[in-house]
Amino acid sequence: MAEKKHQVLLEIGTEEIPARFILPALEQIRANLESTLKEERIEFSEINTHATPRRLAVIIDEIAEKQKTQVIETRGPARKVAFSPEGEPTKAGLGFARSKGVDPQDLEIKEVNGQEYVFALQKDEGKPTIECLAGLFPQLISGLNFPKTMRWGDGEFRFARPIHWLVGLFDDKIIPFTFAGQKSGKYSRGHRFWGADKIEINHPWEYLKKLEEGYVLADYNRRREIIEKKAEEIAGEMGGRPVYDQELLWEITFLVEYPVPINGQFKDKFLQLPEEVLITSMQKHQRYLPVRNEEGLLPGFITFMSGPGGDKELVRFGNEKVLQARLDDAFFFFNEDSAIPLREHSRELARVVFMEGLGNMEEKVFRLQMLQKELGELLDWPQEMIKKGMEAASLCKADLVTQMVDEFPELQGIMGCNYALQEGIDPEIARAIAEQYQPRFKEDSLPETKLGRVLGLAEKLDNIAAAFYTGNIPSGSQDPLALRRQGLAAFKILHGLEIDLPLSTLLEMLERVYKEQDFNLQEKLKELEEFLKRRVARLMEEEGFRYDIIEAVLAGGDLKVQSGLDKGRALEEMRGDEQFIFLVQSAVRAQNILKNRIPGEEVNPELLVEAAEKNLWENLQELQKQIKNLEKQGSYKELFMALARLAQPLEEFFDQVMVMAEEEELRKNRLALLEKIKVTLNRGVDLTQIVLD
Repeated sequence: MAEKKHQVLLEIGTEEIPARFILPALEQIRANLESTLKEERIEFSEINTHATPRRLAVIIDEIAEKQKTQVIETRGPARKVAFSPEGEPTKAGLGFARSKGVDPQDLEIKEVNGQEYVFALQKDEGKPTIECLAGLFPQLISGLNFPKTMRWGDGEFRFARPIHWLVGLFDDKIIPFTFAGQKSGKYSRGHRFWGADKIEINHPWEYLKKLEEGYVLADYNRRREIIEKKAEEIAGEMGGRPVYDQELLWEITFLVEYPVPINGQFKDKFLQLPEEVLITSMQKHQRYLPVRNEEGLLPGFITFMSGPGGDKELVRFGNEKVLQARLDDAFFFFNEDSAIPLREHSRELARVVFMEGLGNMEEKVFRLQMLQKELGELLDWPQEMIKKGMEAASLCKADLVTQMVDEFPELQGIMGCNYALQEGIDPEIARAIAEQYQPRFKEDSLPETKLGRVLGLAEKLDNIAAAFYTGNIPSGSQDPLALRRQGLAAFKILHGLEIDLPLSTLLEMLERVYKEQDFNLQEKLKELEEFLKRRVARLMEEEGFRYDIIEAVLAGGDLKVQSGLDKGRALEEMRGDEQFIFLVQSAVRAQNILKNRIPGEEVNPELLVEAAEKNLWENLQELQKQIKNLEKQGSYKELFMALARLAQPLEEFFDQVMVMAEEEELRKNRLALLEKIKVTLNRGVDLTQIVLD
């Protein structure tokens, strides 16, 4: 007869938890429960999490009634110690059997490393699941991590918000435990204002239904779908569609327990503001959904109240009033800022500190201009284009001293672009000012214009160099200035530009620019180089390269992003080739032989006496010109295929020639030949890093 399956509910009732804390907490609950139940040998089919601002909950479906039975095998003394020659148990055998709770006659004999031992087999039937969960749930709750926690009352325990009730059910039975001064029971709570203060849950399967009757939609996925659907409907009635991103939808989802939509209006005059100002005011500051049609934003918004009761008109009026005040301020700031040319705003940058120990924003702007100029020259830009780039760099930080950016810091760059366009500045320059910070977050796009890409590259390189100069270097998981993200973005931008700059060129350029302001970057260059190499490694990881291919490229000399990726692809394609495999093995062998040897000696062809070493030298000479041309063309697969032709001569050399000959002249000459082979094989990569499968 099949074992009956059961259902479990855990609900942690709290005061309102910040929306951004909830999804990560649910992920922790799911992951911790899955691993813990498996460790405890408790079978289940599915774990479903639920949440509102006032509760975190989980329902476990088809959970077993008790732990799975297991047999524990314990080794005891040797057979000859546990039993006499006549087969009678000795004191040692009796003591071992008694300690394990088994009959001496039930001890089993097994051979281990050629010697016989006695073993006790103990059958653990397992505890009831309800008993296990009573101990596991407090551990689960106490193990949750939040960005910020608080204590309440006289307790020492910390949680995201005070815990006010706990529900723990195994089918219709209460799972008994106490946590943070609260005893588990079967009573949940409805909506704070419109639901019942006590909702009796008699079985986990009725949890969602009972809460909905109390105006709480605990299924957050369903709540989110309702929010999205209602927003689409109301926006359609307004003649448009809602403007939102996934992050905002999730935030609204975890701000309400029972979403009820409300639409509001604002004055048409505010449509004169840049769209970004309106959208930021509504989305980021008020959690409203703007509405747009094909022509642009409409003078309206959608928001959600929690619960079915209350005066919707009063709520609408209150939301409109709050937005009106914010947009009035924005309108004033925009007009005030626009009355002053960007060039005049830039003169205020001397009073804005960039980074402690590295001067002000005016000095940073100077570095950006110099970097923009040098990068433009490396890209072979015409002088007119370089001039535009330097103009963009000179104005790119001007909006930092405007009233609008002071109120809306997230609009830096964007407002600079808007003010530049309004002032009649070249649209290419204006666009670059906006694009300098891209990508602003993980899913954001890279700059699209040439000016924007180079200004963005200069901005990120300067930020990284400045942080290293002042000692603000990322450590472990700590990266408060987001330098890793900026470094990765810099190389993605560089990859998109049609130039293959060596890392050394970028470092020399930064050193020169910093020296212009009497900042000595020399001492930080090695650390900076290693950091930037790791960012290229991260870019290669995202491209899907194996770790050994990445290390082979990184260890291959002066690193270039584009050719580094091309070399990686060529190595991936050559990995299974037999001749290439032998080349890798030969590179490792050559490195081992040449270990601790100082290179520099030239090969003397007259001292090549063995046929195999002569043949290897001749093949090497033939290849030199060809591989140089292939390297220049960036044809790395063809280059490695050409190198693979050395496989046969190399094999004969290692088989037939004694490298460490007794005669000193022969030995030195053969080592010099091997050094030439090693240098030739490692053309921009280090083959010894390749791990052969």
